[in-house]
Amino acid sequence: MSNDITLEILPNGYVKFRRGNRKHNEKMLEVISFLIEEDGATLEELQEFFKGSEDIELLHGESAFCG
Repeated sequence: MSNDITLEILPNGYVKFRRGNRKHNEKMLEVISFLIEEDGATLEELQEFFKGSEDIELLHGESAFCG
């Protein structure tokens, strides 16, 4: 997993980013928390979303994709 944090703001205002391992997700949460400011409910949802990828063992490549 790369140490780079990449965040894309789409034309509709949505934000697109990759999930990763625990270390990567912590960095992403730090960045995203500045964007959503004090929206605790959204931050909790993001934490649950990130948990889904922390313990995944990749057998091939560096990325896990989800729909």
